[in-house]
Amino acid sequence: MSEVHRRLRHRLAVLATAVLLAACNHKSAPELLVSAKQYLASNNPKSAIVQLKNALQIDPNLAEARFLLGKASLDIGDAATAVAELQRANALHYPEVQVIPPLARAMVLDRQAQKLIEQYAQTDLPEPAALADLKTSLATAQVLQSDVPKARIALDAALQAVPGYPAASNLQARLLAGEGQFDAALALVERTLAATPGDAEAWRLKGEFLQFGKDDAAGAQAAYRQALTLQPNNAEVHADLIALLLMQRDLPAAGTEIEALRKLAPGQPQLLYFDAQMAFLKKDDKRAHELAEQLLRLRPDDVKALQLAGASALNLRLLPEAERSLDRAVKLRPDLPAGRHLLAQTYLRMGQPAKALLALEPLLTRAGGDAAAAGLAAEAQLLSGNPAEAQAYFAKAAALDPRDVRSRVAVAMGRLGKGETAAALADLDSIAATDKGTAAEMALLAARLRTKDYAQALKVIDKIEAKQPDKPLPALLRGRVQLLRKDMPAARASFERALAIDPLYVPAASGLALLDLADKHPDAAKKRFETVLKADPKNPDALLAIAGIRASAGAPAAEVAGLLADAIRLNPEDARPRVMLVDHHLAQRDAKAALATAQEAAAALPGNPQALDALGRAQVANGDNQQAIASFEKIAAIDPQSPDPLLQLTSLYLAAKDGDAAMRSVRRALALNPRLLPAQRLLMDLEVHEKRPDEAIAVARTIQKQRPDEAVGFMAEGAVKLASGDLPGAADAYRAVLKKFPSVDPAVKLHSVLVAQKKDGEADKLASSWMASHPKDAAFLFYLGEASLAKRDFAAAETQFQRVIQVAPDNALALNNLAWVMTELHKPGAVAYAQKASTLLPGAAALVDTLAAAYASENQVDKAVDTQKRAVAMAPGNAVLRLNLAKLYIRSGDKPKARSELETLANSADQSDARGEARTLLTQL
Repeated sequence: MSEVHRRLRHRLAVLATAVLLAACNHKSAPELLVSAKQYLASNNPKSAIVQLKNALQIDPNLAEARFLLGKASLDIGDAATAVAELQRANALHYPEVQVIPPLARAMVLDRQAQKLIEQYAQTDLPEPAALADLKTSLATAQVLQSDVPKARIALDAALQAVPGYPAASNLQARLLAGEGQFDAALALVERTLAATPGDAEAWRLKGEFLQFGKDDAAGAQAAYRQALTLQPNNAEVHADLIALLLMQRDLPAAGTEIEALRKLAPGQPQLLYFDAQMAFLKKDDKRAHELAEQLLRLRPDDVKALQLAGASALNLRLLPEAERSLDRAVKLRPDLPAGRHLLAQTYLRMGQPAKALLALEPLLTRAGGDAAAAGLAAEAQLLSGNPAEAQAYFAKAAALDPRDVRSRVAVAMGRLGKGETAAALADLDSIAATDKGTAAEMALLAARLRTKDYAQALKVIDKIEAKQPDKPLPALLRGRVQLLRKDMPAARASFERALAIDPLYVPAASGLALLDLADKHPDAAKKRFETVLKADPKNPDALLAIAGIRASAGAPAAEVAGLLADAIRLNPEDARPRVMLVDHHLAQRDAKAALATAQEAAAALPGNPQALDALGRAQVANGDNQQAIASFEKIAAIDPQSPDPLLQLTSLYLAAKDGDAAMRSVRRALALNPRLLPAQRLLMDLEVHEKRPDEAIAVARTIQKQRPDEAVGFMAEGAVKLASGDLPGAADAYRAVLKKFPSVDPAVKLHSVLVAQKKDGEADKLASSWMASHPKDAAFLFYLGEASLAKRDFAAAETQFQRVIQVAPDNALALNNLAWVMTELHKPGAVAYAQKASTLLPGAAALVDTLAAAYASENQVDKAVDTQKRAVAMAPGNAVLRLNLAKLYIRSGDKPKARSELETLANSADQSDARGEARTLLTQL
């Protein structure tokens, strides 16, 4: 074909198109309106919308065209256009009885619930069907405003106007399902379908109720497909069906439905989510993560997208990203179980079991329980080194899900609790051999650790590692057990293997740092966490670990506080660094700084129990017990299942001399946990305080029944008798405990009671007998040294502490006390002992104070001053340390510096004797 012919054909085609367009454009508005109605009658709303818009270009005031355009826009889901056009139709005086019902539906879809209620709550329409339609929309709006009682009133009005009105019945059914009454909801939907079998929304609801209320996936799928048969273009039902198919892992069918939805509603953001979920289920985590991130750029608060982004990031080992996405998801939806499970898994992978337990807490305390949450809590407790708590959670997880392998684990754990140890362990071994997961091995490991059978525990870990060769947890657990066996080289190798698998695994870095510190290499320990921070600069555990290492190395208090402040700045929503900074200030006796930090924490994290606990303790340190009571009452209200705030309240009420309130608090704690030892001890103290020793002894005997194989209840009986002034009774009680549970605690208690009775001969005989049978009992020797110190019998104390360090050469406290005694006796050699003590515990300011005293006793005053200055820098709020520095300045002849220190102390808020002595010294200067 020639170029001339080609151009001619093109011009003819353009001319034909122009003629056709001209023919259309010459139609009148009424003709276009008729054409639009024909399209609507044939269920073609999109073509109708084109004709209606053309008609309105010709005649903008054509009320019927506005009305039909609004209805057609509503049919295709364009709520904003529907609202605008129906409002224009209303303004053009199109009959309200026809306009208002679809306008109300459009306003609901356009998220104008409150506006709908304000404008039309009192509107009455003459036609029953129109009124029922309007009242149903108003009921929906009330539900969206969380006002269910008013929604029910509107529904009653709709059903009164038209009994059995389908849309109202459907909403009624949805409300029933929301209350968990799925059987009643299904029955109501079935009645609607019997009367109107062509109601697509009722079929959709039936699918939802079968899927989520009855766990009937096949029935739900059939209902969704029936809804689509009635309304093929219903994008919401397509989405429901796709979600169900993805949940069933029916990827081919889900793919088919996704493509159908793509043709129906191309560009819809939900398609991105389904594509991402398909990729995730196909184990293409990189693609899933990219798609989820795309969706989040469009919808930053889409909880499902956040959850999917977090899950894919977790699989890709992008742990900080996973934490951010999942933390955001559960903050937006606190009741999101899957999100909390994934967040807990992320924290476990990051080696943060405390944060994992915090994420799981709402699931662990809710009615009905959560098997998956209990299983994860068990793993967190095991990672925290609490095998008994882990064992309890494993049993709870198994009991909650009888279909799971953990139900068999539960039976075995039950046998273990009854003392059938051999049979229970054999059962767990059998389950572990046939289970592809690690639930049985984890439970078995908890049991082995609890019985201190470390050799068998290592064999269990071998089995876990065989199932999880690419995870760092087995190597970490092996290192922990090797530490318990004192096999330090093997433990180091295990921790290094865990880090080789995952270089950012903080628990393994912590294990190696612990070994570095034991080898006196604090800088090497610090570098472990600096390596983590290079890859994850905000890692809270690494930041806090570095702060702890610097504190233990004796760094100045200001440096440690600065490190903790950095951790707060980088992790403002994490309570731990804030609480640690409060505790740091309290340890330095800087109560004002502790209170200021705690107040900032409570303001930044309102309602956080950890922040409130820190605030309460800081308020106590500042002498404001009433405010502290208010803080702990808030915690008790926030977490009514926790006895901890009730114990704090008991102590505060005791301090306030409000015995009745203290008794109420401690009994509330025991109602939550009848075996809670701290509460039982407080109750005994209260009974003794109220001069009711018999009731206190009854509590002690309850403990004995609860814990017959432990000394604690029998020791408690002796303590009650001692506190009540019954020294002979206390001695008899401790003798009985010593006979039943021969250990250092009852030996020490009995000795102290004999001394109090002035039965020195019997006490000496007990001490000689005990040391003859326990020649290496450093704890008893240390007690004897402390007892001699209390009597200011320095010569005897020196002998006892010398014997302690012969048995335990690295007992820092014994070395410190020995150095102090030698300064009091003016004997040489105190410096060497004090130096060793402060090297063993470099973060202890009190030990540095003793070293300064030792230098002074040997007339090395300049060294004493420098050392005491270091002690004050470590604990600037400690009045005694500052007073001792002032005294050393006086001794060195530096009165200006002495005056400066004394004035600082004299003008401080400190209430100790040190401030009074400082004022006296100032007058002497």
